[in-house]
Amino acid sequence: MKNKSMSMKNRLWYSFTAILLIQTVLLLVLVLFGGISESMRSNAITIFQERTENGKLNLERDLVQHWMTDIRSSEAVREMIEDTLEEKEKTAKDMKSDPELNQQILVKCIPQVIDLLHRSYGNGVFLVLDGPASVGGSQGEKASVYIRDMDTSSYAMDNSDLLLRQGIPAVSREYGIPLESFWTLGAQLDPADGASEFFYKPYDSVASEEIMPKDAENYAYLGPLIRPEKEHVDGVVYSVPLTLSDGTTIGVIGGEMLSEHVRALMEIETWSGRTDTVQLLARSQKDSGQLTPIVTSGAVYDQFFGKENPLSYHRDQASANLVSDRYGDTWILAAVPLQIYNYNTPFEQDEWMVVSLQRQSTLLSFFYNTRNSLVVLIAVSLLLSILATVLVGELTTRPIQKLIQELRTAEIGQKIKLKQVHISEINELVDAIETLSTNVAESTTRITRILDAAGMPIGVFEFQKDTGMVFCSSSLFRIVGLPPIEESYTYVAREEFERLLQVLREVEVEENSKIYSVTKMNETVYLRLRLVNAANGDVTGVMSDVTQELGRRRRLEKERNYDLLTNIYNRRAFFELVEGTLHGGTIETAAFVMWDLDNLKYVNDTYGHETGDRYIRLFADSLRSLEADGAIVGRHSGDEFMAFVYGDDESGLWQRIRQFMLDMKGVTLNVAAGYHIPLRASAGVAWYPRHAKEYEVLLRYADFAMYIAKHSVKGIVQEFDEQTYYDNSYLISGREELNRLLDTQNVKFALQPIVARDGSIYGYEALMRPQLQHLKNITEVLNLAKSQAKLSQFEELTWFGALSWLKQCEGQLEADSHLFINSISSAMLTQQDILRVEKEYPELLGRLVLEITETEQMDEHCQKQKVETLHRWGGLIAIDDFGTGYSNDGALLTVMPDLVKLDMEIVRRIHEDENRQVLARNLIDYCHKRGILVIAEGVETLEELEILMSMQADLFQGYYMGRPELEIRPINPYVVCKMRELSQK
Repeated sequence: MKNKSMSMKNRLWYSFTAILLIQTVLLLVLVLFGGISESMRSNAITIFQERTENGKLNLERDLVQHWMTDIRSSEAVREMIEDTLEEKEKTAKDMKSDPELNQQILVKCIPQVIDLLHRSYGNGVFLVLDGPASVGGSQGEKASVYIRDMDTSSYAMDNSDLLLRQGIPAVSREYGIPLESFWTLGAQLDPADGASEFFYKPYDSVASEEIMPKDAENYAYLGPLIRPEKEHVDGVVYSVPLTLSDGTTIGVIGGEMLSEHVRALMEIETWSGRTDTVQLLARSQKDSGQLTPIVTSGAVYDQFFGKENPLSYHRDQASANLVSDRYGDTWILAAVPLQIYNYNTPFEQDEWMVVSLQRQSTLLSFFYNTRNSLVVLIAVSLLLSILATVLVGELTTRPIQKLIQELRTAEIGQKIKLKQVHISEINELVDAIETLSTNVAESTTRITRILDAAGMPIGVFEFQKDTGMVFCSSSLFRIVGLPPIEESYTYVAREEFERLLQVLREVEVEENSKIYSVTKMNETVYLRLRLVNAANGDVTGVMSDVTQELGRRRRLEKERNYDLLTNIYNRRAFFELVEGTLHGGTIETAAFVMWDLDNLKYVNDTYGHETGDRYIRLFADSLRSLEADGAIVGRHSGDEFMAFVYGDDESGLWQRIRQFMLDMKGVTLNVAAGYHIPLRASAGVAWYPRHAKEYEVLLRYADFAMYIAKHSVKGIVQEFDEQTYYDNSYLISGREELNRLLDTQNVKFALQPIVARDGSIYGYEALMRPQLQHLKNITEVLNLAKSQAKLSQFEELTWFGALSWLKQCEGQLEADSHLFINSISSAMLTQQDILRVEKEYPELLGRLVLEITETEQMDEHCQKQKVETLHRWGGLIAIDDFGTGYSNDGALLTVMPDLVKLDMEIVRRIHEDENRQVLARNLIDYCHKRGILVIAEGVETLEELEILMSMQADLFQGYYMGRPELEIRPINPYVVCKMRELSQK
């Protein structure tokens, strides 16, 4: 029966059309559902989220890090209250019933309150005491002072730009502060009134417990500013419990920031004035899915969402937050939380967010237009491709049809001669047909000749069902070991063929073949036999010599499981065996031990690596002694070994491990001249199941314990300790992160101003901020670099990172300002690095001040090179944190610096400690006699500044003048005025 067939033209057309349709469908699926479409949509939402994040960073910098931090640092108010109570011989208990005492306290605190108002950049500062404001006052009226500054951009020395909202009129007269139109004597508070939350929330959170003043910030509260409608004022208010040194809470201190100010801080310029984008500051409970707007972008938000309505949102399948306005339009919401409260504090569930809303149709307009254009383009391409397919099919099949006609008319038995066409592939087919017609007769003998010429150990045979005979190549007789034949092939009867193959012995059965063995010349040879059954009943067999292949495979299997040098288990095999033992449930207790050879580097360096290999094998041979009583031993890598020792109880296993360490002390390696090197190793132990039940965890714990042993007392067995691990695990886990930091140089530098006595900028100190996921503390990074012997690389990163950062900020720096860079006293740049500095940053060299830190003892060679290099550049040398650590009088005499920084431990609260004052005065006098400038570091209060300026300190650095910032910010004009006043006294 003739098979149904299809013409080549139709086959080409159908095939290409099917491929084009499939391709088109795949492209459509890819565009619409395969991730491209979603990626464009996701990118639009991600950019929107990132812009919201930028707004959050601006707000967080000024609202949280500046305004709220300044309010929390109100130590001077507390000290003034305590001094007043002591002066009046009163206690905090008297304040609850004595309105006159309360008013005296408030009047004395006015300078500090005004100072706090100017420093905080807020619109108001209040101090509310838990006591009556006046005799016979109304219930709930608290003694308070509340000063507001409606324009923070200006500063008047006579306080005329301020308004007194609450407080006695005497304050207005004495300090020249006008009364506000809504002025009251005290604060009228009601626990049930939301407008009073700023007092009762923080105050009640500490009412039942005594806390120290330094802990008061954990009970601080941020809430909405609620005022009567007639005042037309809203915003946010931040208040902190006011706690005395004895733990008694007497009231709250805080500040307000109006909505206009908050909006200006978080406003994103590209969205300013748009009606399809809304920004707001909102509050919510964590994971509630609902936001309460506190500060909004104004009329636009009110128009679409309503001024008083809470904002509910939900997530779509693409994880975008969606909101519907009052007209049914869909908006996309991006919310970024502000870090207001610490963990485990009373208000941590009260979450504040910077929120942006934009109409979905606006945000995704580019996505919709692009997707539609791609669909149209794909449809047009499909139509053009189908037309091209029809044309190509016609041009391709016409020559083939002519060739077929010639073959049909050719005479049988004659040499075929066909016409050439203009298609190279068809011409090749014509040549092949012509060649085939002349070579068919030689095909039988050609295979045998090729196999013989190639020398391949392959024999073939074919059983022909219709004749009962077996075709055999001559090579088959050779590889089986049968008597050879002279011809290239032969035919034998089936029974004779089966008799000849009786010398084969079956060894192994594979998926599509069998392995046989045969003895040839007293050697065993392995043969693989593959059979192929034809549809007509014929059977073709191929027999090949696989003796070498099997030998290589068996060697590889051994190498896969055993370490070639020590012949014990390698890491992979050790893992599989221990994993199987752990999951087998047959052991109760086990010790996972990691060993590290102590003397291998010495042996390699002194006697060569061949002797080092003997040292490694000697330890491996000793380690095998543990296997006799139940253990799995293996080599981890290099000089590290592992053992999984199991038994009935930990005490017995401890005895075995200690006995092994004791026996090891008697083992030595005989080297040249009869010298014997003792075998020594340090070990770490983690217990199963007490410490962990998983292989990877046990390995990590044992490795950490071994690390502790190597870095404490070598040659001991150290048991894993959980507390030590959590305290120091970063020394292990942080290795890769440190290496990545040194490779990528992913650091930023915050610049903190150093101010002269007249308030002018003397210079900036570059403080490194590593951009690491787990290591945020610069002390941890330095400790890790020291433990990894990478202080030199860290010194290089400090220099080039700081200089690069300073060069970026050069346009914002004062022309004559100095640039302070911290240097590790025991590390130095290479000569190549010094030349690179001179080539890349010549304009900064004369402005550099090198601070030699106190964390490391000074290296005399490093010190000499640094001093000579800085003086050659025209730079200066400074000693950091003088008075502590290694920065002592000896360092002062050795280095001969240009500047000395008084350690902040001397500076802090110096106005309260006569011993600190004597020490600071002597150091300043000593330095001035030798022409050394003195920098007071860590100045945080006005009182500290006043006394240090009176001691004639030259320069000042600290939070009072300015915090470390990633961008250059001017000094607070109020602080500059204060310094100029003090410098003139």
